[in-house]
Amino acid sequence: MVAINLSFAGFDVSSDSLPANSIEHLLRLGFSTAIKNSIAGVKAGVMGNGANPWSDDDIAAEAARIGLSAYGRDEETAAAICAALQREMFDSIVSGEARTTRTRSAKLSDDDKLRRTIAIELLERWAKGKGKELPKRTKADEKEAFEALLAKASTQWADKIEAEFKARKKKLASLDLEDIM
Repeated sequence: MVAINLSFAGFDVSSDSLPANSIEHLLRLGFSTAIKNSIAGVKAGVMGNGANPWSDDDIAAEAARIGLSAYGRDEETAAAICAALQREMFDSIVSGEARTTRTRSAKLSDDDKLRRTIAIELLERWAKGKGKELPKRTKADEKEAFEALLAKASTQWADKIEAEFKARKKKLASLDLEDIM
């Protein structure tokens, strides 16, 4: 058995100093937790709610990756994706090979989400004005090309994006909901 130093919240112990029943408990807990955690938030994300809702592009890409021909923002798709992710986690535990996780962009703050939205709007407006076609975002390589173009535009148009961001934030701050309520 491999000896591992276990550490959490200031508690430290070497696994080789633990009794057999403690090791058994940790293995059972770790096994079930790893498989459960492999789908943490996935169902809610596919359904479009929760902390990290999936985009239609995310759903399409994952459905294609696991071989789903029919998919959507529904229970069946969520269940199929969860089952596939859990199977992949189980297989990675059994094989000892690290599972490659679904790639997602880092979680953005609300302000950064607004800046990104503005950048996309400016890029789409620019492309339309120039009669150019932007890369689609349905396939991984197309999404990568779009993100690269968006990153370049965001850098080049940083001042415009920030000015529009501040204007929208100011407008939102001036809204008086008392009139609605």
